[in-house]
Amino acid sequence: TGLDFSRKCFVFPGQSAAVPEMGRDDYNRYELIQKRFAAADLLAKKLGVTAPSLYIESPGRVPADELSAVQCLALFTMSVALFELLLVNNERPKLLTAHSFGEYAM
Repeated sequence: TGLDFSRKCFVFPGQSAAVPEMGRDDYNRYELIQKRFAAADLLAKKLGVTAPSLYIESPGRVPADELSAVQCLALFTMSVALFELLLVNNERPKLLTAHSFGEYAM
């Protein structure tokens, strides 16, 4: 009896959820997350933008004039990578939702 916590909902966060070094422990722990950031870093390099992994590993090195773009790229990449990690670990949501910028990752 009581509340049923067996159903899961995954929420993709908006831009204001991004903070320097967000997800750093998971980034260092999971190769899957590192691979997703490696792909994002390669794309950013081709576009002439600072690597989004810097926002996780060394946010002080992100140029101020690129901070917003790099922050968004890092949030998108981390959201997608964490979602994929949950799926790989057989965590399946009953519902997906997102707020603002998170809709792009969803």
